[in-house]
Amino acid sequence: MSKTGFDEPDFVNRMFQSSAFLVPLKKLIIQVLENDYGLDKFSKLKFDHIFKVDERITTIHSKLAENKVLLDAMVQYKKQIENTLNLQAELEGKIAQINGELEQLKISSSQQSTTTNNPTDLNFKLSQCDKEIRECKTDMGKRMNHLEQYDRRTNLRFFGIDEVENENTNEMILHIAECLDIPVYEIDISRSHRVGKYNPQSSTPRPIIVRFTSYRSRELFYKNRQYLNETEYYYVTVREDLTRENLNLLRRCIELRPSVRFFTKDGNTYYYQNNRQIFIRSDRDIETVAPSKI
Repeated sequence: MSKTGFDEPDFVNRMFQSSAFLVPLKKLIIQVLENDYGLDKFSKLKFDHIFKVDERITTIHSKLAENKVLLDAMVQYKKQIENTLNLQAELEGKIAQINGELEQLKISSSQQSTTTNNPTDLNFKLSQCDKEIRECKTDMGKRMNHLEQYDRRTNLRFFGIDEVENENTNEMILHIAECLDIPVYEIDISRSHRVGKYNPQSSTPRPIIVRFTSYRSRELFYKNRQYLNETEYYYVTVREDLTRENLNLLRRCIELRPSVRFFTKDGNTYYYQNNRQIFIRSDRDIETVAPSKI
């Protein structure tokens, strides 16, 4: 028990949960204790030691949090690789099956050419084989597009941010987060950079693509993007990072139905009808959208 009447370690642990206020609170507490309780030099040294320990603990916690984020990202990448390998194995299996059927057709064709002039059965089998190939190609294309979009799920693209020399895109994004008053920090950004080749003659700044360390941080930005109009970044637009196929579908929606407000969610294109979200899967779905629907 010190001269102050407090159990110092417990007192400090209760008072300094947030390291952001550690230094100013330390000075204030010591000043108050000196004035009111005559804190001696030995007690000051004990406080200094306790604060240093607390700072080290805070640093350790920060490193552990960073390691957890990296571990989670590695687990997700492992799942993506496994899904890709499974898809590749399935595709190879179907290709092998189709090749086997083609070999059988070649044998049948050779046999029939010597016994009959009627190619009806052979043509039917060739037609079925061609249909299977087209269906397999379409199915594999959809799956590959889904995997690619899933890999982009933690990405966002920021349009309209002015380019400056020796810029730090991470700091730019964090400043926008601060203006939006959302809890996104340096540890929440895996990587960010400009997209495309720099053109000094262009008046349009290149977009910034940001890969967040978690879907939660990405969603905080995306859900609050409409509030940018109330900040100094009113001119900035935030969009999802879409695959080429999904981006082309969105562009066709806007081109064919310019009066309808389309939007994307997790890479998929939607519009509102009677307060319901309607999913656009293909060009055929676009044709069902009435131009007057807003």
